[in-house]
Formats: sequence, C-alpha cells, structure tokens
Amino acid sequence: MFIIKANIQFIDKYRQSAIRGNTYRPLLYFDNYVIRSGLIFIDNNELLHMDKSYNNRLIGIYFYKDLDYINIFKVGETFEIKEGTVLIGFGEITEVIGEA
Repeated sequence: MFIIKANIQFIDKYRQSAIRGNTYRPLLYFDNYVIRSGLIFIDNNELLHMDKSYNNRLIGIYFYKDLDYINIFKVGETFEIKEGTVLIGFGEITEVIGEA
C-alpha cells in the first residue's frame, strides 16, 4: 500500500448519504489512467459529508509491486473518486508519504 495525503472534494449528484465507518474504499482514477483501489482513513467515526471539502486527508492506495509509483503519485497530481463507475468526488495530492 502507498500512503498519501490529499485534499478531497465530494459532490452530491449521485450519493446523498454521508460516508461513515472506520474506512472508505472507493476507486481512484488518476489523470494518467491508472485505476487503483483506495482506502480513505476516517478518524473517530467521523462522517464524510457530500458536497464538502476535506484537506490533507490520509489515503492509502493499493497497487501492484511493478507499478512505477514514484512517477505516478506526486504532489499536485489529481484524481477522481468513484464508486463503481459513478463519480462522487475529486482529489489532489498534497503530500507523498510512501510505502506502508
């Protein structure tokens, strides 16, 4: 797993309910068309509300070992957050922490 921090913005076009629980596992679509399963850590059972922004949110990204992640995951890289094929938000990497 690769760990980053990102600013994320959820939109409420399709999903009306808040995200709850200890973790949230959406798909992350990066500009270079790399699609990865993500893991957004939710602290203290916090609710992530739609149509809100969250700064410096800790995100884990699952990837294959042969992936050139150093050139893909970098500060300023943008990505889409999806549930299946439905777009529910956007993100921008603010800090690259590294492999966990």
